Amino acid sequence: MLTLMTFDTGFLIRPLSAIVLGDYIDHHSRLTLGLMAIGTLTIALVPGHATLGTAAPILILLGRLLQCFSAGVSL
Repeated sequence: MLTLMTFDTGFLIRPLSAIVLGDYIDHHSRLTLGLMAIGTLTIALVPGHATLGTAAPILILLGRLLQCFSAGVSL
């Protein structure tokens, strides 16, 4: 259930990002690619639970939210 909630929060953040960054991204489209790259790298480079403990899943969630935030702008 927690895994599904992680993906659900991504779907909820997309309309919010369209409202917050929509007009700005129309003029600066490279920011969308940069945010997506940072989110993807965060997910890829976070060490496992044995190394970071509870901070690892939180960092994964933040990376996923950043990915969805940047994807929501292009709606």
